[in-house]
Amino acid sequence: MIAKSFFNNPRAELCSQRDALITMGGADPKNITELAINGLKMVGLKDVSVAIGSANMRHDAICALVPSTWRILEQGQFDFAAELAIHRIALINGGVTRYECAAIGTPFAAISLHEYQASITNRLVQDGFGFHLGIYNAISAELIGAEIAKILSSPKEHLVNMSKSGPSLVPLSGAENIVSAIEENMEVSR
Repeated sequence: MIAKSFFNNPRAELCSQRDALITMGGADPKNITELAINGLKMVGLKDVSVAIGSANMRHDAICALVPSTWRILEQGQFDFAAELAIHRIALINGGVTRYECAAIGTPFAAISLHEYQASITNRLVQDGFGFHLGIYNAISAELIGAEIAKILSSPKEHLVNMSKSGPSLVPLSGAENIVSAIEENMEVSR
């Protein structure tokens, strides 16, 4: 379920936003946060935020990698919807975050954990929202940095149009849709 705050959080103009938000979930068991940090450092991005999950065992190592011009955000100590709204792109691994990005209109660049997650992400990308960079163990920091630099330097209209299309891909009535599907399934099985 996606909180209403993701639908009610107005996006700032793209030209006034921070470059990128790296957010790989609460634990980030595959250490994708560090891979993304290294990639963005290679292309010299200056205005990046890194969200560190409360269950991330590499917290101190991640903090040590973050350049002084970047921000570190501790899970549970910031408004996630508001942060998404002020970034031009979010580097994610998937899950509900891809739909939160669409609801608020912040394009994502996903680094998947496995093939199944990649297939779900690719459906949203095929609908015109977000980018899929690949599966974490098949991509490099160099590729991540190059792709994000290319995305952020693309014509502004491309990200603006993607931003505008995102909310229409995620219905606000998601809970009602789930309940309806369960009820229909129960009727069929009776």
